[in-house]
Amino acid sequence: MSDLIKILKEKDIDLKKLSKHSGVPLGFLKKLQNDDFKSLPPYPYVRGYFFRLANTLRMDKEKIEEDFKRFKKINLKTSGKNDKLPNNRFSLNKLYKKRYLIFLSIVVIILVFLYLFKSFTGPSIYFDNPSLNSKKLIFVSNSLLDLSGKIPQNCLLYLNNRKVLVGAKGKFDEKINLEQGLNTLNIKIKSLFGRQKNIIKQVFLK
Repeated sequence: MSDLIKILKEKDIDLKKLSKHSGVPLGFLKKLQNDDFKSLPPYPYVRGYFFRLANTLRMDKEKIEEDFKRFKKINLKTSGKNDKLPNNRFSLNKLYKKRYLIFLSIVVIILVFLYLFKSFTGPSIYFDNPSLNSKKLIFVSNSLLDLSGKIPQNCLLYLNNRKVLVGAKGKFDEKINLEQGLNTLNIKIKSLFGRQKNIIKQVFLK
């Protein structure tokens, strides 16, 4: 009898723990323990399991090689054209790979579409004042207008052809002294790739 199988037949061996630590299927261990050798896979695969177990149990590699040769000669069939590899829980089957590639292709197409959409529409801008986001003309009673908000990172911001200081995260905060009556704000956002967006906002000081 194989030395490895003798160890598996010992009463204090926990097959579940051995399977978990070695990566060898629990069903395979039970077949060895119960001398169910006829249902084992061809010997090239059994050999791999033997060496995984030997490594986990810290057995001598040369000894386990001789042990396996004796076991193979008596108990194992040779591999043929109809033999199949044991299922590998760490590998992806063909169907899963196909679905993954389809999913990845869809994600890439969406990202390209969003990039092209942003390229044609130009950089976006968000104002902290909700009225500036939704209206072209707003009415205020305070002569000091707080123009703050956010633009995409690495973009430049201009107000009436004057460059506005933008923080590292795209945030800006500009104070504007309004004149009585209608004030026009010519806002321009420019990306590093040369795309730009022009926005006109009008503020009426009562």
